[in-house]
Amino acid sequence: MKRGVLAAAVLIFTEATVPARLSACGDKFLLPPGGLSFEKVYRADHPGAVLIYAPPGSTADYTRVQAMLTKVGHRVTVLEDDNQLTQAIAAGTVDVIVTDLRDAGLISSKTATSRLTPSILAVLDRPTKTETEACKLKYRCDLRSTDKPERFVVAVNATMNDRAKGLPQKHGD
Repeated sequence: MKRGVLAAAVLIFTEATVPARLSACGDKFLLPPGGLSFEKVYRADHPGAVLIYAPPGSTADYTRVQAMLTKVGHRVTVLEDDNQLTQAIAAGTVDVIVTDLRDAGLISSKTATSRLTPSILAVLDRPTKTETEACKLKYRCDLRSTDKPERFVVAVNATMNDRAKGLPQKHGD
């Protein structure tokens, strides 16, 4: 009898002290008073110079990607012109280049003679399994043209972290 009364008392006490609405799996971070901002969560440990090469006809919309990368601390330049791309690579101030896979070969040939060899993140557009495997042999191919900008931030941050650790990079040919 005493156990039943004790169990009921514990149950009533628990119901009275636990908030009526519990948040699940990270929802608590979205609440106004204690939420973490995107910039705090994805802040770049190793900010870098990111070049987005987006000539006319690019498969991805890089406008929001540029804004997100800038928010987390990277220096971002978007170029559409081949001559500007050549000058930027020759200057040797680019750490990471984000571009469509179809332009990655051109960029790879231009980076072969630069004093700082940038990492190339190739963006795939509805690739087949064969295309994905072939891409992975030459470049870092973690991104799709349909990915949200946050995925681009994660990929660039990971690349910059690998560069800071001195890990081998994929630069193309």
